[in-house]
Amino acid sequence: MSAELAVLDSQLGVLERACPVEAWSRHWDRVRESVLHAADEQAPRAPDPGDDGLA
Repeated sequence: MSAELAVLDSQLGVLERACPVEAWSRHWDRVRESVLHAADEQAPRAPDPGDDGLA
């Protein structure tokens, strides 16, 4: 079990050096916000309850 954990720890170290978690996390937050904003812009809008459609 310790040998397997050592291998996993080594692999995690490689991943962290390749793309630090903090940088990845900040990047992901920007991507997520961008996708949510784009999806919100594309979503159909519900009609205004006071709008009778006779504008």
